Amino acid sequence: MEASGKDTARFNFRVAGVAIHNGRVLLDRNTRNTYWVFPGGHPEIMEPLTEALRREVLEEIGEEVEIGRLLWVLENFFYKGRDVHELSFYFMIHLSPDSPLLQGDGPFYGQEHDQQLIYQWFPIDEKTLHELPLFPSPLVDALVNLSDTTQHIVFHDTNEPKNQPVKG
Repeated sequence: MEASGKDTARFNFRVAGVAIHNGRVLLDRNTRNTYWVFPGGHPEIMEPLTEALRREVLEEIGEEVEIGRLLWVLENFFYKGRDVHELSFYFMIHLSPDSPLLQGDGPFYGQEHDQQLIYQWFPIDEKTLHELPLFPSPLVDALVNLSDTTQHIVFHDTNEPKNQPVKG
């Protein structure tokens, strides 16, 4: 009997932070990926989302952050070797005023397990962000047109993130 798509699909649960400073947003990518994402990671079982986000940022770049409001809840359906159903929560985060990450554009480096992470600031303008390989892509418009209320976004993408040259 052949397995159905639901039997081979993977569920992914993620929390991420949106740091904005001087009209720029902080993004990251690991060295094996060609696309950028918002910094974050996976909550542990029984770990509240805001605590998970604080922990992930501290582990990856050694920075304490203040967690702000919930910006987006994203249901993301995509293909990465198999079907993936991802549920992500994106919170505004604020770095300490004396954070070294607020000095310059980067790149800044962090670590996640055995992978090096690259952090960089990018201008929040539609042209720059639409040219950037930012994943998931519907967050470009959500960021450029940031709402005062929490947004629920459902996105279906049957393609993997494009292997484009990395900008920045």
